[in-house]
Amino acid sequence: MAETLIEVYIKIVQLVIILSLLILLSIRRKKYEIRSLNWFISIFFFALLHGIAELVIYYIKVKILMLSDPSMFRFNEFHSIPYSIGIMIIYLLTENIMSRDFNPIRMFFAVSLWTSYMTLLFYEAFFNYGIVFNYRATDNISNTIFDLFQIYVMSLFTYVFYKSRQKSHNEQHRRATLTMFFASLIYVLSILYELGEDLFNFPNVYGAITLGLSFLLLAYLFIKYPYYIFSVPTEVYRIIITSNFHRSLVYNAELVAPSKAPRSSELLASGIASIVDFMSDTTGSNKSLEYAYLGDRAILIVKGKLVSGIIIADSASRILRSALKQLVDEFEKKYSNEIINFNANISQFFDSKYIIARTFPFLESVNLKIQKGESAF
Repeated sequence: MAETLIEVYIKIVQLVIILSLLILLSIRRKKYEIRSLNWFISIFFFALLHGIAELVIYYIKVKILMLSDPSMFRFNEFHSIPYSIGIMIIYLLTENIMSRDFNPIRMFFAVSLWTSYMTLLFYEAFFNYGIVFNYRATDNISNTIFDLFQIYVMSLFTYVFYKSRQKSHNEQHRRATLTMFFASLIYVLSILYELGEDLFNFPNVYGAITLGLSFLLLAYLFIKYPYYIFSVPTEVYRIIITSNFHRSLVYNAELVAPSKAPRSSELLASGIASIVDFMSDTTGSNKSLEYAYLGDRAILIVKGKLVSGIIIADSASRILRSALKQLVDEFEKKYSNEIINFNANISQFFDSKYIIARTFPFLESVNLKIQKGESAF
């Protein structure tokens, strides 16, 4: 909560960064139809609401109530409600990145902390009951629970990108992931400062500075790599696109570590397409097979109107499947006529390497590489 003039100035700088990043992501979302950017657009939107509410409250204290020391009178922390929603969105994003199914234990802790915070916040507001720590009689316990909630979620988020960097074989990707790792780690440090403010009453100027630095790092990351959200801690071995009309191979990207990838792509593509159709016909379901596992390999499948996309990776996640759906949608949009009139000439899909480069940043295709100086956009 901004209570000094220097904290207000720092908050204004943060809001300028957040607003600029929000506008940039919205433009990229509309121009390139990157649906997964909705995650961060939502997060930054709620962060923007939170910051604006803080400045409004500070103005009311200083200009309307004429308080010489704004900390003398504290509003209930309702301005943190939109921010808490943004943190919950980060948690949901983290779960989507980590696996295809939500972990019940992680979910229990996240929901418990968030609901405890919201319950106490409204309880304190409407009943004005003094559930306080002895350290600072003017602070409510809901603030501390909110800080713990943020630390828990952002620690998970930081861990995800730590693991991602460990798995990456691409130096550019490792640098980008290191940027995201430090951005989330710095955010955790800023919340630790805020926790110190709640418990021990020391100024949160340092926390505000580190939070601003975290947003600056995120701004740099998403300006340079707009599709970075699709980059997950997963080793992808192969990306295949097959025609739904002919059940034949349309595109095959052999990625890094080709020795680990299965051979005979044409046979694999037609085989998986046949299995997907067989499962749908046998079960009588309108939905198609989405995931399959064979030993330590995961197969992710997205069936579009014209083509089906297949990924072979070491693990499956919702965000990875979202990237595959983005690829299928862009591929169908660009090559609808070629797919319908497919004549087994896959060279006509050569430019699809740019779609691959956008939706799966940092994955290096052995057979269709983007040359230095070429742009995927």
